[in-house]
Amino acid sequence: MIEPLANILQKNEGDRVIFIPQGVLFLIPFAALQDAAGNYIIEKHTLSIAPSIQVLDLTRQHRQRLRSHPSSQLLVVGNPTMPSIRSIPDEAPTPLSPLPGAEQEAIAIARILQTQAIVGKDATERAIVQKMPQARIIHLATHGLLNELQDMDLGVPGAIALAPDRTPPAGATTGGLPLHQGGAMTSTTADSGGGAGDGLLTSGEILNLKLNAELVVTERLQYR
Repeated sequence: MIEPLANILQKNEGDRVIFIPQGVLFLIPFAALQDAAGNYIIEKHTLSIAPSIQVLDLTRQHRQRLRSHPSSQLLVVGNPTMPSIRSIPDEAPTPLSPLPGAEQEAIAIARILQTQAIVGKDATERAIVQKMPQARIIHLATHGLLNELQDMDLGVPGAIALAPDRTPPAGATTGGLPLHQGGAMTSTTADSGGGAGDGLLTSGEILNLKLNAELVVTERLQYR
């Protein structure tokens, strides 16, 4: 399929190649296409797929607007002060284990990106959520929770661990939106991410955020 473009691609190795397919052509795994020598196209080019030229132009304009605010482009988080969860029913919540390696990772990445990593007690749920809509690149090196929160009625499963904005009452269980009692949500819910400040940014809260990032990196560092 790439034979008609072979000469152009060979002259511009390393360039980004954008495919705008139609209909069933969307089903083609373009990254798996090979040239006459058996080399995959993705080995020499960065590939992108767009639904139309109009959408491609809109995304270009959007990136230009974001880049006009360089001070808000980068968000790197590592090893926040961990929230507490109840891993065993009927037992008191315990803090998630710290991740010193993730903190080192965040600092190293921030150095490469020439920004400052947010770590420890500074990486609160409320602070990070406030910064996320303005960020072009987001890197979160922390615990990702899924099965650990099965006893909580979160609607959309999963959460990212961040530093709590406050200390929950003794015996209470955190769940990213309101505090939960007996596995059921209380009547006070958070309309946007970080409303409860319990340190668990849930999947449901993330769905309510208006993110403008070009790249988001999260790590599934499991709770032990």
